[in-house]
Amino acid sequence: MSESIIEKHLKKLTIFVAVLSLAILTAGGIVTFSLNRVQQDAIDSRIQREVEKYSDNLHQKLQVDFQTIYTLSAFLEFNEGLEKESFSRGLLGANNHNGFVRMGYFGRNGTGVRVTRGKSIEMDKKLEEVTPEMQEIIRKAWEGEDGFSGVIYDTELEKQVLGYAVPVYRGEEIIGALVATGEADSLKEILTNDVLFGGNGHIQLINSQGEYVLPYETEDIFSGDYFSQKEEERITDVLDSQESCFASLEYKGHRYRLYIEPVGIKDWSLFGIEAVNESNKFLTQMILITRVTFSVILAAVIVFIFYGYRLMKKKNRELIQYAYYDSLTGAFNSEKFQQELAKVMKKQETYALAGLNIRQFKFINEIFGRNQADSLLCHVKDVLEENTGEGEYFCRNSADMFLVLLKGEERKEIQRRIQDIMEKIAAFSANLNHDYDIQMYCGISLIPQGIKTDTATMQTTHTMFALEKARSLPRNSIWFYDLNLHQEEILQNYVESHMNQALENGEFKMYLQPKFDLRTGRLSGAEALVRWIRGDGKVIYPGQFIPIFESNGFCAVLDMYMTEQVCRLIRKWIDQGIRPIPVSVNHSKILFYETDYVGRMEKLIEKYETPARWITLEILEGLAMENIDKLNQVIASLKEIGFRISMDDFGSGYSSLNTLGKLDIDELKLDKGFMEGIDGTDQQKQKIILEHIIMISRSLEISTVAEGIETKENEQMIQELGCDFGQGYYYCRPIPAEEFHEKYMQKGKK
Repeated sequence: MSESIIEKHLKKLTIFVAVLSLAILTAGGIVTFSLNRVQQDAIDSRIQREVEKYSDNLHQKLQVDFQTIYTLSAFLEFNEGLEKESFSRGLLGANNHNGFVRMGYFGRNGTGVRVTRGKSIEMDKKLEEVTPEMQEIIRKAWEGEDGFSGVIYDTELEKQVLGYAVPVYRGEEIIGALVATGEADSLKEILTNDVLFGGNGHIQLINSQGEYVLPYETEDIFSGDYFSQKEEERITDVLDSQESCFASLEYKGHRYRLYIEPVGIKDWSLFGIEAVNESNKFLTQMILITRVTFSVILAAVIVFIFYGYRLMKKKNRELIQYAYYDSLTGAFNSEKFQQELAKVMKKQETYALAGLNIRQFKFINEIFGRNQADSLLCHVKDVLEENTGEGEYFCRNSADMFLVLLKGEERKEIQRRIQDIMEKIAAFSANLNHDYDIQMYCGISLIPQGIKTDTATMQTTHTMFALEKARSLPRNSIWFYDLNLHQEEILQNYVESHMNQALENGEFKMYLQPKFDLRTGRLSGAEALVRWIRGDGKVIYPGQFIPIFESNGFCAVLDMYMTEQVCRLIRKWIDQGIRPIPVSVNHSKILFYETDYVGRMEKLIEKYETPARWITLEILEGLAMENIDKLNQVIASLKEIGFRISMDDFGSGYSSLNTLGKLDIDELKLDKGFMEGIDGTDQQKQKIILEHIIMISRSLEISTVAEGIETKENEQMIQELGCDFGQGYYYCRPIPAEEFHEKYMQKGKK
């Protein structure tokens, strides 16, 4: 995963955090809004009910008052001939028994009589002597309509009063108006109620200007800074148009809900208001708890996510450091370097990819210790850092191998820079306090600008091929990837991509090279060797594919395949009545570490019913150097089945005579290098060494086979040294199994 992808993940996480926080905030808002809505609906419903109830009470009071007056007016109609004085006394008596403070009668001529509770009768009262409001409703009654003055101030009574007037008929003719005056406080009794809205609100009577009809704490509802200008204008319009509406206001930290409804009397409206916070404490507490809960949850989530985000970002930085940087040196690792290399290869610039390796680094580790070896690697990193510029990269690819990407394509300049880097790295020798010469080797592949065909991996492979070539050269060698290396790379790619298919197609052919008894000169056995012959007839030689198979592990598969071919051949000889000869087959060390190796070998000989004594398994001496005890356990199991064990190429590597005494082998094959050495200047020394190896082997009851016998002189000399068997081109080159069968097994030729 690249750094950009990790950054994208972090951005996605940030967006997720924001969305989650917004979702929690929205959910809290929705719940709070819903509870507020429920609370507001409950308050609105309650205010509306109370206002409507008080409106009904107001209408009922006025209706009762008018009904009382109409009853008296009917009395006047019925008593047509009643004298004025008797009428006045009757009116006074009626007034004393109803709720009015004053009553009167005014004929259409503008003269009338008026009685006041607790006062004398006023006869011949002129219309002009009463208040203008009373004059207006009297004239209205003369016109046949009920008259109501609303709340007016009576200077004589010195109080707020209500004026009523109804027409008085005689037949179909209106002869006058019966008037009554009631106390305005009777309206207060209707509107004033301490338990209204649970004591958390009140209802007032207002006119179209918002003024209180009855005396109140202020002149009108707009006194004081209760409403915004916009809300005040809206309420004013509602009052003017005699409509109903709800509104909200805040005052001294408290929220209020109000309702205005026209009464239908004069320009009056009922104004109901209730404190929201006090009207429904349960819902208010629920809303508060909900807000606090969601706020706490949101805060906790934000804190948790923020902490998690920071922790993840820190861990991602650590992950990036771990994923893309070498823990020892701090340089890029291979993964990060390959990403940068892939980007660079798309640019219109030329580069050179160099691989640097320290010769015999493992000995530096062993001789000077791991700390000094690690310091050397850090020194290499520092040198590369100092000698690379902008747009140039390097990494510790593995162990002591570094990859460096340099700008340019001029070979001489690239070589000069690499040599300079090598010299600066070699200067670390002074830190070792020993006269140790640090040597390196380098492989380089050039990258043309804007290359499209090669991948970063392929370009690195080119560099590795050049590095491998440089390793075979002396001292601080530098090798550029060229056509020859390219051909080797093509072959390696072909080998690795076709090996499994070649096995299925039977392209791996078994060749046999005979071995002869040096005492009798007779055929004593053969070695099975593999040749890769493609379907088109082209041959891939063992030296071209065996090292690759040893590297990728396919040699174990091929070894078992060759063993099966040997079993088939021996089975064929037995079936044809031919006495078999021992056939040896190479087995790589990978097989010896497989847990089912011995079992598979046993099943193989059981499958072909082949006696195991005719098969010799050849192992390399390098295997014995690793774990002798483990190897002996496997050898013992194989020998118990009947297989013979041979050590191949003894003397080609770091041979140890001590190994011969510890390994339970049956045969020792002397490397052909001994034959080449005997023909050289140190002939006598080589003969002495070879003679003693043969003598020790004989003492250990281990037979010896000399490889690489190419001349009569070789054969004669090895016979004199007491070697048991010989193998080489002097006798016969490796030939196909069919040809071997015809030449040696059918005809019995030597």
